[in-house]
This record gives sequence, structure tokens and C-alpha cells, in this order.
Amino acid sequence: MGFTLCPARAPKLSSIVISSIIIGGAVTMIAPYVWLVINSLKTVEDFSLHPYAMWPNPIDFGAYARAFTLGRIGVYLGNSLLYAVVATIVQLFLNSMAAFAFARIEFRGKNVTFGMLLATMMLPGAVTLIPCI
Repeated sequence: MGFTLCPARAPKLSSIVISSIIIGGAVTMIAPYVWLVINSLKTVEDFSLHPYAMWPNPIDFGAYARAFTLGRIGVYLGNSLLYAVVATIVQLFLNSMAAFAFARIEFRGKNVTFGMLLATMMLPGAVTLIPCI
């Protein structure tokens, strides 16, 4: 019993248009970051003389070295990493206990309470910092 292969079909015009829009959007979103990295690799003089040059000549990592020494970026990265790890461990511990309670214990208002818990978990913490007028 042999297998038959489907003949190759040409892509529809609508899929080509949708793919082109998605690719164009992706390029539009990524381009500023590429521009940022390229300009960060230029020397101050090269950036002043040729701000629109696509490739730095010469490539200079001095801005990154100055950011880590003078700007103390390493300390800030360490603090962020510590905060993220501790927050993740606490969230895993507390939410595991809540999951166990919702899975094993029957109580009145369980579905409403579970829905409220999910709603608070889906709401970013920064949203709650926005003041109401």
C-alpha cells in the first residue's frame, strides 16, 4: 500500500497579504532595537559624525564597560535577579497551597473564590499602582 503525496498548491493571495503584514509589523517592532544596538557599538565621535551609518567603524564596547562600572548596572541586574527569584519562589509556594485547597476541599463559594483568585493572578501588579482620579 503506497502513499500518495498531495500536489503542491500555490498559496492563496490572502495568506500572502496576511503574512506580509505580519512580517512588516515584526520588522517595524524589531528595527528600533537593532538601531539601538548598532548605535551603542559606536564611539562618541563616530556617533556624532555619522549618526545614520548602519555599521559602526570601529566597533566599540566601551559604552557597555562604562555602564557596568560607572552606572553600576551589574548591581541593578543582581537586585532584579534576586527579587525575581524570591518572588517566584513565594508565588509558587503560596499558589501551590491554594491549588491544593481548591482541588481537595469542598466549600461554599469555591467557584467564586477561585474566579477571584484567577482574576487577581491575571492582573499585573503595575496596573494596581495607577491612581484613580
